[in-house]
Amino acid sequence: MKKQPLTLSYIKEREPQIQWHHEQECTILDVQSDSRKIQPGSLFVAISGTKEQGAEYMEDALQKGAVAVIAEKYRTLSRPVPFGIVNEPRQALSRISHCLWQEPAKGMKIIGITGTNGKTTTSFLIRSILQSVPYAVGLLGTTGYYYGGLVCPASHTTPDPIELNEHFANMRSYKIQHAVMEVSSHSLDQGRVAHLDFDFAVFTNLSRDHLDYHSTMEKYLEAKSLLFRSLRENAFAILNSHAPESQYLQKNTKAQCIFFGLNKQNNTLVYAQDIQAAGVKNRFALVTPQGKANITLCLPGIYNIENALAAAACMHGYNIPLETIANGLNSFSGVPGRMERIPSDAGFEVFVDFAHTDQALKKALITLQETKPNRILLVFGCGGDRDKGKRPLMGEVASTYADKTWITNDNPRSENPDTIAQEIVKGFSKNKDYTLCLDRAKAIEEAIRAALPGDIVLIAGKGHESTQIIGKEKFPFSDQEIAKKTIASL
Repeated sequence: MKKQPLTLSYIKEREPQIQWHHEQECTILDVQSDSRKIQPGSLFVAISGTKEQGAEYMEDALQKGAVAVIAEKYRTLSRPVPFGIVNEPRQALSRISHCLWQEPAKGMKIIGITGTNGKTTTSFLIRSILQSVPYAVGLLGTTGYYYGGLVCPASHTTPDPIELNEHFANMRSYKIQHAVMEVSSHSLDQGRVAHLDFDFAVFTNLSRDHLDYHSTMEKYLEAKSLLFRSLRENAFAILNSHAPESQYLQKNTKAQCIFFGLNKQNNTLVYAQDIQAAGVKNRFALVTPQGKANITLCLPGIYNIENALAAAACMHGYNIPLETIANGLNSFSGVPGRMERIPSDAGFEVFVDFAHTDQALKKALITLQETKPNRILLVFGCGGDRDKGKRPLMGEVASTYADKTWITNDNPRSENPDTIAQEIVKGFSKNKDYTLCLDRAKAIEEAIRAALPGDIVLIAGKGHESTQIIGKEKFPFSDQEIAKKTIASL
C-alpha cells in the first residue's frame, strides 16, 4: 500500500479546524514533523512542547522543499507558503498521515492495551488466541512490530503516527484485518493514535511510572482515560475489577464494559477458579459466560493469570469460542524478556524480566519466592531521565524481597550513573546486603557466578532490549546474551 498525494483543498475539507494563511493550492506528497526528513513536496508539522521546539526548524524545512507548514502559532517565514494554525498539531499530524497512507487502519479490528504493567504479555496472549482461530494478526508493542512473518525493531511502545500508519499500510498489504497494539500514556497524551478507531480497549492496572512526564498520578490516569473516552458505543472496554481506576474509566466511556478479575465480584464476567502454582507455570479454571475451561499457562505469577484473564475477557467480547480461547492460552510459549528463562544445567535458575517499576519488580520477586528457592539474587538498575521518585521505592522492594542485590546501570542516558545508583540505595535497609557495580555486564556475571544450586538469579529492568543507552548513544547490549555466555563458561 503506497502513499497517495493530497491536495491542500482535500486537507482543508478533512481538517476544517485548521485556519490557513497564504492559501494557495498545492500537492502534498509527504508529511513530517522532523525537518531532517523533509523532501520536496512535504508538509511540515511543527510540534512544540518538546526539548527542541518544532517551530525552530520551519526555515530548515522550507529550504529542503516543504510546500506547507502547520503549527500552533503563526510565524512569518522567508517564503510565503500555506501556513495552517491549529490547537493540536499532533492530532492533525496523525489524521493527515493516515489520509496520506490511504487510511490503512480503516475497517481493521483494532485492540488497544494500556496500563502500567502487563501490556506486552496481554497483547501476545491476545495474538495467540486470535491466531488459534486462525486469523492473520499484526502486533505492535514494546518488544517489536510483528506482522506477515516480519519482526521490526520497536522505536517506541507506540510509534509516532507517521511510522504507525506505515506499519498499518504494510499490514494491509499482508491482508491483515486484526491488529493488537500496546497504547502508551505518552502516545495518548501526544495524539499519536488520534486517527485510530479502536474496537477494544483493555486496561491492565495503574501504578507509579512516567511521573517525569505526567507529574501526577491523576494526570497519568487522565492520559490513560483518553483511550476509553474515544470508544464508540458498540466498542468494548475491558477493565480490571481489582483496579480502583476501572470505575473512573467505566464512567468516562460510551463503550460496553467487560470486567475481569482473579475472583468473582458483582460485575466480573471473566475470572479464575482453583488457582494452582506449578513451578514456573500456573494452572486454573477460566470462567466465562460461555462456561469453564482448564488452563495451564506457561507463565509464573498471579499477575500473569490477570494478564490471561484480560486477554480472555477481550476475546469473549470478540465472540471467540471458549475452546479457541483456551487453546490460545494453553499453547502460549511466552514473551521475549518477560520472565524469560535462560537455560542452565548448573542447578540454579536464571530469569530476565522487564520489571522496571517498583510494583512490577515486587510482583516478579514474589512470584519467584513462591517457587521456594534457596536464595534470590537480583541484578537491576533504574533508567536515567525518567521518574526519579521510583528509584528508592525499587531499592526498598529489592531490599525486602531479594537475598542479595547487585545495583547496576540500566539506561543511564544523560544522567550520572552513580547518582542514579545512590538514589536506589536510599531505599535499602541498613543491614541488607547489596553490591554496587555500575558495569551491567560485570554485575550479571558476578551474580550468576555467585549462584548456588537451588538459587534463582533475576536480571531485571531491560527485558527484551538489545541496546544500552549511555548519553545519546545506543550500544549493543543483551541481558540474555551475557547471561548465556556466563553460564556457558561455568
